[in-house]
Amino acid sequence: ATARQVLQLLVSEGLISSERGRGSHVAYERPPHAAAPDGMFQLITPTPHNHAIQVLHRAWVTELPVELGITEPLAAKYRHIGKVHLQAGVPYGLYELYIDAEIYARFPRGADAREKIFVLMNRHAGLRDMRGRESLVVHPADWDEARHLAYQVGLPIARVLRIMFDDSGKVIYAASNAYRGDRFRQDRTITGYFYSGDGELIRETSETAL
Repeated sequence: ATARQVLQLLVSEGLISSERGRGSHVAYERPPHAAAPDGMFQLITPTPHNHAIQVLHRAWVTELPVELGITEPLAAKYRHIGKVHLQAGVPYGLYELYIDAEIYARFPRGADAREKIFVLMNRHAGLRDMRGRESLVVHPADWDEARHLAYQVGLPIARVLRIMFDDSGKVIYAASNAYRGDRFRQDRTITGYFYSGDGELIRETSETAL
Protein backbone atom coordinates (compact mmCIF):
# COMPACT_ATOMS: atom_id res chain seq x y z
CA ALA A 1 0.00 0.00 0.00
CA THR A 2 1.13 3.52 -0.71
CA ALA A 3 1.68 6.07 2.06
CA ARG A 4 -1.44 7.94 0.89
CA GLN A 5 -3.55 4.76 1.18
CA VAL A 6 -2.22 4.05 4.66
CA LEU A 7 -2.99 7.62 5.74
CA GLN A 8 -6.53 7.35 4.36
CA LEU A 9 -7.02 4.09 6.28
CA LEU A 10 -5.87 5.71 9.54
CA VAL A 11 -8.24 8.64 8.93
CA SER A 12 -11.18 6.27 8.31
CA GLU A 13 -10.42 4.46 11.59
CA GLY A 14 -10.32 7.75 13.52
CA LEU A 15 -6.65 7.48 14.49
CA ILE A 16 -5.54 10.42 12.34
CA SER A 17 -7.39 13.68 11.73
CA SER A 18 -6.71 15.21 8.32
CA GLU A 19 -7.80 18.72 7.29
CA ARG A 20 -7.15 20.54 4.06
CA GLY A 21 -4.72 23.36 4.66
CA ARG A 22 -3.80 22.11 8.13
CA GLY A 23 -2.26 18.73 7.38
CA SER A 24 -2.67 15.53 9.40
CA HIS A 25 -2.28 14.94 13.11
CA VAL A 26 -3.04 12.30 15.72
CA ALA A 27 -6.68 12.48 16.80
CA TYR A 28 -7.18 13.93 20.28
CA GLU A 29 -8.62 11.55 22.90
CA ARG A 30 -10.70 12.73 25.83
CA PRO A 31 -9.49 11.85 29.34
CA PRO A 32 -10.64 8.56 30.91
CA HIS A 33 -13.83 8.14 32.92
CA ALA A 34 -12.44 9.40 36.22
CA ALA A 35 -11.28 12.67 34.67
CA ALA A 36 -14.31 13.35 32.46
CA PRO A 37 -16.92 15.93 33.52
CA ASP A 38 -20.03 14.52 35.18
CA GLY A 39 -22.31 13.01 32.57
CA MET A 40 -19.83 13.43 29.71
CA PHE A 41 -18.47 9.89 30.00
CA GLN A 42 -21.89 8.46 29.17
CA LEU A 43 -22.06 10.68 26.08
CA ILE A 44 -18.69 9.64 24.65
CA THR A 45 -18.68 5.92 25.43
CA PRO A 46 -17.85 3.74 22.40
CA THR A 47 -20.68 2.41 20.28
CA PRO A 48 -21.85 -0.89 21.83
CA HIS A 49 -21.83 -4.28 20.13
CA ASN A 50 -24.81 -5.02 17.85
CA HIS A 51 -25.49 -1.30 17.50
CA ALA A 52 -26.64 0.13 14.15
CA ILE A 53 -27.46 3.58 12.80
CA GLN A 54 -30.01 4.34 10.10
CA VAL A 55 -29.63 7.82 8.63
CA LEU A 56 -32.96 9.28 7.54
CA HIS A 57 -31.80 12.60 6.08
CA ARG A 58 -28.98 15.13 5.98
CA ALA A 59 -29.11 18.85 5.16
CA TRP A 60 -27.19 22.10 5.62
CA VAL A 61 -29.02 24.75 7.68
CA THR A 62 -28.21 28.21 9.05
CA GLU A 63 -30.89 28.35 11.75
CA LEU A 64 -31.86 26.05 14.62
CA PRO A 65 -35.45 25.10 15.55
CA VAL A 66 -37.22 27.56 17.85
CA GLU A 67 -38.39 24.72 20.11
CA LEU A 68 -34.78 24.14 21.21
CA GLY A 69 -34.97 27.46 23.05
CA ILE A 70 -31.47 28.60 22.09
CA THR A 71 -30.46 32.18 22.84
CA GLU A 72 -26.67 31.75 22.71
CA PRO A 73 -24.46 32.64 19.70
CA LEU A 74 -24.77 30.29 16.72
CA ALA A 75 -22.28 28.97 14.21
CA ALA A 76 -22.53 30.17 10.61
CA LYS A 77 -23.86 26.81 9.41
CA TYR A 78 -24.89 23.42 10.81
CA ARG A 79 -25.18 19.90 9.49
CA HIS A 80 -28.69 18.65 10.25
CA ILE A 81 -28.91 14.87 10.59
CA GLY A 82 -32.01 12.79 11.24
CA LYS A 83 -31.35 9.19 12.24
CA VAL A 84 -32.55 6.14 14.15
CA HIS A 85 -30.34 4.08 16.47
CA LEU A 86 -30.94 0.35 16.83
CA GLN A 87 -29.65 -2.18 19.36
CA ALA A 88 -29.72 -5.83 18.26
CA GLY A 89 -32.04 -4.81 15.43
CA VAL A 90 -34.55 -3.01 17.68
CA PRO A 91 -34.91 0.78 17.25
CA TYR A 92 -34.61 2.66 20.53
CA GLY A 93 -33.82 6.30 19.66
CA LEU A 94 -34.96 8.85 17.06
CA TYR A 95 -32.49 11.75 16.70
CA GLU A 96 -32.60 15.19 15.14
CA LEU A 97 -29.08 16.60 15.45
CA TYR A 98 -27.37 19.85 14.49
CA ILE A 99 -23.55 19.94 14.40
CA ASP A 100 -21.36 22.99 13.72
CA ALA A 101 -20.36 22.65 10.04
CA GLU A 102 -16.70 23.30 10.82
CA ILE A 103 -16.67 20.39 13.26
CA TYR A 104 -18.68 18.12 10.98
CA ALA A 105 -16.15 18.73 8.19
CA ARG A 106 -13.49 17.02 10.33
CA PHE A 107 -15.39 13.74 10.51
CA PRO A 108 -14.37 10.93 8.13
CA ARG A 109 -16.77 10.64 5.20
CA GLY A 110 -19.87 8.65 6.16
CA ALA A 111 -18.76 8.28 9.79
CA ASP A 112 -22.07 9.66 11.11
CA ALA A 113 -23.73 6.49 9.77
CA ARG A 114 -21.32 4.27 11.71
CA GLU A 115 -20.68 5.95 15.06
CA LYS A 116 -22.38 8.19 17.60
CA ILE A 117 -21.89 11.90 17.03
CA PHE A 118 -20.36 12.49 20.47
CA VAL A 119 -17.78 9.78 19.81
CA LEU A 120 -16.89 11.53 16.55
CA MET A 121 -16.72 14.94 18.21
CA ASN A 122 -14.46 13.54 20.91
CA ARG A 123 -12.19 11.88 18.38
CA HIS A 124 -11.98 14.45 15.61
CA ALA A 125 -13.08 17.89 16.81
CA GLY A 126 -10.03 18.61 18.97
CA LEU A 127 -12.24 20.21 21.64
CA ARG A 128 -10.66 20.12 25.07
CA ASP A 129 -13.62 21.67 26.82
CA MET A 130 -17.34 21.30 26.19
CA ARG A 131 -20.23 22.33 28.38
CA GLY A 132 -23.94 22.34 27.88
CA ARG A 133 -27.41 21.85 29.21
CA GLU A 134 -30.05 19.19 28.91
CA SER A 135 -33.75 18.84 29.60
CA LEU A 136 -35.84 15.68 29.80
CA VAL A 137 -39.59 15.40 29.39
CA VAL A 138 -41.85 12.37 29.05
CA HIS A 139 -44.78 12.45 26.65
CA PRO A 140 -46.95 10.04 24.62
CA ALA A 141 -45.42 8.82 21.37
CA ASP A 142 -46.80 10.57 18.30
CA TRP A 143 -47.33 8.85 14.96
CA ASP A 144 -43.92 9.78 13.52
CA GLU A 145 -42.04 8.63 16.64
CA ALA A 146 -44.02 5.38 16.78
CA ARG A 147 -43.38 4.69 13.09
CA HIS A 148 -39.61 5.13 13.29
CA LEU A 149 -39.20 3.39 16.65
CA ALA A 150 -41.49 0.41 15.96
CA TYR A 151 -43.48 1.54 18.98
CA GLN A 152 -47.14 2.06 19.78
CA VAL A 153 -48.72 5.50 19.51
CA GLY A 154 -49.45 6.88 22.98
CA LEU A 155 -46.84 4.85 24.88
CA PRO A 156 -44.24 6.82 26.89
CA ILE A 157 -41.41 8.56 25.05
CA ALA A 158 -38.46 10.22 26.80
CA ARG A 159 -37.52 13.37 24.89
CA VAL A 160 -34.10 14.84 25.60
CA LEU A 161 -33.15 18.32 24.41
CA ARG A 162 -29.38 18.78 24.57
CA ILE A 163 -27.30 21.86 23.73
CA MET A 164 -23.48 21.91 23.83
CA PHE A 165 -21.13 24.90 23.63
CA ASP A 166 -17.45 25.43 22.99
CA ASP A 167 -15.30 27.50 25.33
CA SER A 168 -16.36 30.72 23.59
CA GLY A 169 -20.04 30.05 24.30
CA LYS A 170 -20.97 29.24 20.69
CA VAL A 171 -23.51 26.46 20.08
CA ILE A 172 -21.62 23.60 18.43
CA TYR A 173 -24.20 20.86 18.92
CA ALA A 174 -27.95 20.79 19.42
CA ALA A 175 -30.28 17.83 19.49
CA SER A 176 -33.84 16.73 20.06
CA ASN A 177 -33.78 13.01 20.80
CA ALA A 178 -36.76 10.72 21.38
CA TYR A 179 -36.25 7.40 23.19
CA ARG A 180 -38.65 4.52 23.63
CA GLY A 181 -39.83 4.47 27.23
CA ASP A 182 -39.18 0.74 27.55
CA ARG A 183 -35.56 1.16 26.47
CA PHE A 184 -34.54 4.35 28.24
CA ARG A 185 -32.54 4.67 31.44
CA GLN A 186 -30.63 7.66 32.75
CA ASP A 187 -28.17 7.48 35.65
CA ARG A 188 -26.63 10.59 37.17
CA THR A 189 -24.27 11.44 39.97
CA ILE A 190 -25.59 14.42 41.94
CA THR A 191 -23.36 16.73 43.95
CA GLY A 192 -24.86 19.34 46.24
CA TYR A 193 -24.42 21.38 49.41
CA PHE A 194 -26.24 21.82 52.70
CA TYR A 195 -26.63 25.36 53.99
CA SER A 196 -27.70 26.64 57.37
CA GLY A 197 -30.54 29.15 57.72
CA ASP A 198 -28.17 32.10 57.49
CA GLY A 199 -26.54 30.78 54.32
CA GLU A 200 -23.44 29.28 55.90
CA LEU A 201 -22.13 26.15 54.20
CA ILE A 202 -22.28 23.34 56.75
CA ARG A 203 -21.81 20.18 54.70
CA GLU A 204 -20.78 19.16 51.22
CA THR A 205 -22.41 16.07 49.73
CA SER A 206 -21.60 13.84 46.79
CA GLU A 207 -23.89 11.39 45.01
CA THR A 208 -26.75 12.65 47.15
CA ALA A 209 -30.02 14.09 45.89
CA LEU A 210 -31.01 17.14 47.88
